[in-house]
Amino acid sequence: MRREAIRFAFFAEGNPVPEYWMRGWYPRAGLAQASALSRSPFEEWGAGGRAPILVVQAAEDVVGGGAGERLRQRFPTRVRVETIQGTGHALLPERPEQVSRIVLAYLQSL
Repeated sequence: MRREAIRFAFFAEGNPVPEYWMRGWYPRAGLAQASALSRSPFEEWGAGGRAPILVVQAAEDVVGGGAGERLRQRFPTRVRVETIQGTGHALLPERPEQVSRIVLAYLQSL
């Protein structure tokens, strides 16, 4: 039941949940993060300064889906969004090589 819940929340359909995702969860850390986020106005941190921003987002992210597009709408000249198909919120363990290729290509383009 736990594996299926983690898969549903963080992984795209068909991607396996790594064993290391099955342990080490700290509910208090999650509560602290949610509390900090609710008390931190987006205007204070959301712009990310004035530098260019790369957002690598998962196509099937049920947790934070579409956040990159919203950021690009707000800062169209500074934000580049790359979407990886077949990934959920856990896109790093799902597609590590693809993420690294996108990040390295972006850094080389600056």
